[in-house]
Amino acid sequence: MSHAASHVVSHSDTCVIIQARNAEGTILHVLSQIVRSHVGCCIVVANGCRDKTTLLASSFFKRFPGIGRVVAFSEPLGPDVGKAVGTYAALRHPAFSAGWFTYVDSDWKGGFGPDLDSFLSEAKHKQADVLFIGRKETFEHSRFNRREDVWLWEQALSEQKELQGMSVSESPVAVNKRVFTFIAPYWLYHPGLFAARCLQQKPPLRLEVSRAWSPQFSGNPTKSASHQRKMLDTLVGDAVEGLAVLTGQPTGRRWRGKEHIGYHQDRRVDLLREYMESFQLPL
Repeated sequence: MSHAASHVVSHSDTCVIIQARNAEGTILHVLSQIVRSHVGCCIVVANGCRDKTTLLASSFFKRFPGIGRVVAFSEPLGPDVGKAVGTYAALRHPAFSAGWFTYVDSDWKGGFGPDLDSFLSEAKHKQADVLFIGRKETFEHSRFNRREDVWLWEQALSEQKELQGMSVSESPVAVNKRVFTFIAPYWLYHPGLFAARCLQQKPPLRLEVSRAWSPQFSGNPTKSASHQRKMLDTLVGDAVEGLAVLTGQPTGRRWRGKEHIGYHQDRRVDLLREYMESFQLPL
């Protein structure tokens, strides 16, 4: 993508969704970077917070009227569920007429705003329906040095060279609103199942992989080693489930004799369904 493209494309039609839990130390920084990316609106899904995350996000939006709102849950939603909640909130809110949605994490550090701007420009420049990220190192090392979930997707999509290295579970992801005409936002609660449905869609959706996103922004190295292991277990299980749906196999999270549960058991799909029912929305 040319340097000029990142300055030509407007993002006023883009809504950013941020799922946040106990992120008082980073949420204001993340929101400030979101403003730098020139998007039109933002929704923070605060869930299970025992700190000032909700208050800080609400105060931020008061300083920038019309740009965003907070959707608060007293209980934790578990990983990714907030993506679906935030998308439904944006679709149903009359002030947010977004044509694009992108999902970022609440604990990112560094000046990622301009890079997110470029990422969104790339999605629109390529006329993508969904733009995932693919880390450069995925292509330079053997399978033993790359994440197992990425490797699993690579094997399944080996004939689609343009999708090699696709990391379906990582943020950011950019989704064109038209995708939700075919695939309910509900499936965002599970990145593997969402990706599988995108790949199954007929006529095919235009799926692209960004090679430019810097890994320095994604992930929080301050998390404990046990958290990192459990998160990786979640990603592997999500890949196994997604690929089972894609290939028509019985669904499950077992791979190589192990059940890869991770944080999947913490996903509060029941709360997501309750939220959907408040809008009387179908799956």
